[in-house]
Amino acid sequence: MIAAYLTYSHYEQVPLACTQGQVANCAAVTHSSYSTLPGSEVPISVPGLLFFAGVTVWAVLALSRVFEKSAWAERALLFWSMAGLLFVLYLVFVEIVRLQRICEWCTAAHVLTLVIFLLALNRVGRPTAA
Repeated sequence: MIAAYLTYSHYEQVPLACTQGQVANCAAVTHSSYSTLPGSEVPISVPGLLFFAGVTVWAVLALSRVFEKSAWAERALLFWSMAGLLFVLYLVFVEIVRLQRICEWCTAAHVLTLVIFLLALNRVGRPTAA
């Protein structure tokens, strides 16, 4: 929902509901030169939407037992979440080092990505209950 909100805000040019201070400043981050995919007008939140959509599909399939006791599915989720985490680390670097501003909405999405990665890491190789 956060990535959808950020994407909606970008395309509809709606101000984000967040702090506009010296350090925490969503507008400074989401309107920076880093806020779109290089060479395009596509907001950086779109890959976030795709990432979270992929995790949601995986979760629904896991809950429906399509992936029950599937080592490849666990590894696929770990790879997907690792890719998401690497992207988040880049975005955090941009926020802190390049822009010297933090977006609260972005930070919430970053924390969720870290949690997804940690849950995926915890699942891999874990014995399943019989």
